[in-house]
Amino acid sequence: GIPDRLLKEAEAEGKATSEGWRVKKDGTRFWANVVITALHSANGEVIGFSKVTRDLTDKKAAEDALKKNAQDLQIKNIALEKLNTELSSFAYVVSHDFKEPIRKIQTFAGRQLEDDKSLEQIKEFSGKIVSSAIRMQNLMESLLSYSVISSQANGLEKVDLNEVLDAAKYDLEVLINSSQVDIEADTLPSIN
Repeated sequence: GIPDRLLKEAEAEGKATSEGWRVKKDGTRFWANVVITALHSANGEVIGFSKVTRDLTDKKAAEDALKKNAQDLQIKNIALEKLNTELSSFAYVVSHDFKEPIRKIQTFAGRQLEDDKSLEQIKEFSGKIVSSAIRMQNLMESLLSYSVISSQANGLEKVDLNEVLDAAKYDLEVLINSSQVDIEADTLPSIN
């Protein structure tokens, strides 16, 4: 029905245009721009039509490639924005996690320097300093591991939330004691 519609439009409007896939005599498809113009006699009657068909396959392919590239770029921009948000959040968490072992080291090193400390207390503080330093080293190693595995597809791993809670309570020991807070929990599950 397209040819009849275009002829009627050209007769009524003087000209009709259409773009779409067409088939050549050899059976190959091409993207065509078709312009049909009504031809009039001297007294204004339609006596025929002229039809100009232009092969715009290359132009269509370039436009389609441009649209696809724009869509791909938009998808990559969205992914990049998500990564930037995750990176910002990750940097905040890492910064926070590194502050606690440093704070414990500073606190217990300062307590060791106080005059009224017994040898037993100094040993206890030294143990806390060493364990905080080990905690910082573990955090750094975890950070390096994360940077490697975050770029690879990996499976889920079971995490015991009781161990996570114990580690958090240990890291925050100074703040917990100074705030006189008691943190208790029922037995927590392991999660993926």
